[in-house]
Amino acid sequence: MEKFHGGLFISGRQDVDLRLEQQLIAAHGPTQKSRCCAHVSGLPSSVFFVASLQRSSLRRVALVVLAVLIVSASPRSASATAAFSKPIPHRIDGVFMGMTTLGGATIARVYDLQTPVFGGGGGALRLGQVLFPWMTIAVEGSGSTAFNNRQQLHQGGVLFEFGFLPSRYPLSLHAGVGFGAGFIVDKALDKRGGFGGPKFSGAIRYEWFPGARHRRPPRSGGLSLGPELGWRGFTPSSKGRPMAHTLYAGLWVGYYWGT
Repeated sequence: MEKFHGGLFISGRQDVDLRLEQQLIAAHGPTQKSRCCAHVSGLPSSVFFVASLQRSSLRRVALVVLAVLIVSASPRSASATAAFSKPIPHRIDGVFMGMTTLGGATIARVYDLQTPVFGGGGGALRLGQVLFPWMTIAVEGSGSTAFNNRQQLHQGGVLFEFGFLPSRYPLSLHAGVGFGAGFIVDKALDKRGGFGGPKFSGAIRYEWFPGARHRRPPRSGGLSLGPELGWRGFTPSSKGRPMAHTLYAGLWVGYYWGT
């Protein structure tokens, strides 16, 4: 005779129940509490055996679910989070400030002096703003000193410089316009000649941002440095008038605050 009781399938054969109970006692020792529970409920011991199996299965399921929750809740590593985070931002962004340290050759012409080619160096300080991802504007102040065998050349100026970025790479083209002045001193002849007026410039620059991907991965801007090649000069107002042209190679170091 078999019946269904309390959600469990119960066997009415007492001899089978006794054998199962004896096998459990031989394998695990007497379980007085389990017997009491089984007899107090008035159910055969096979019912308690099936219930024990069900409780054991529920424990296993609970442990598996708990393990899955712990693994899913554990934080990802920094590299994995960065890999699936936002794309790398545009580094040339926001307000910027920088300086180009340069060295180059200058040809100049002034009245009453023969002027061979000069060699020397100088610098240009810039403060600007990135207007668009493809355009920057800056104010530049620059100065340089150069020498030849018997003469010295000093020049400087203030420019408004416009930068253009033709692609998403940090390669930029620059053009500037402004004013300035310069002079040449010949100590042997005790003479001096000067030039000045409108000043122009043009340059090409490539920039690297060392450490920006690790120090500020989700933010634009950062410390930049790179080579710069360019020209700056005072063009003559007419044929034979004073002028100066400088071809230079320099190192740009700047900082972009980003947005």
